[in-house]
Amino acid sequence: CLSYDTLEKYTVYRQTGNESEVAVANLPASDTTLTDNIESRQYSPGNTGVYCYRIEATGRNHSSGSQQSSLSSRNCVTADLIVTIPNAFTPNGDGKRDGKNDYFRPVFSFSPDQYHLIIRDRWGTIVFESFDYQQKWYGKDKKNRLVTQGVYSYFLYAQTPRGDILKKSGAVTVIYPR
Repeated sequence: CLSYDTLEKYTVYRQTGNESEVAVANLPASDTTLTDNIESRQYSPGNTGVYCYRIEATGRNHSSGSQQSSLSSRNCVTADLIVTIPNAFTPNGDGKRDGKNDYFRPVFSFSPDQYHLIIRDRWGTIVFESFDYQQKWYGKDKKNRLVTQGVYSYFLYAQTPRGDILKKSGAVTVIYPR
């Protein structure tokens, strides 16, 4: 039986996918909330979008002087499956200056198990194709030449770690600012 007079700290543990449980925060007893930034985890291989947490409370019993701790049960949350697809970019190579909008790539809140992206010009010619969700399109065709300014169509196929199939299509505009 735990009996501590003074709660000293909380340790928060997280487990994602097949990974081992790791401590993600040590908080003073006065803190009762934690926001876990999972952006760095979302592209980890095997990430299913399920994040499980346990909290260890550590305190001290003043009469015995002993330090004691108790561990909560696991609580899991499932992150939303989000795909954000830009509608325009400027592949003018100014990324070394401001790093903005030099490439096109769908952004996922998870790591797709399968991925296929096709980009076509207005005549239906494939100018870019990728099976790697981290590969960026820098506005170049298959011969490594910059494409002309204008609207290009894309078709995206992705399978989530949970087995859901996502199919999206739309347009992306290539712009060369003056």
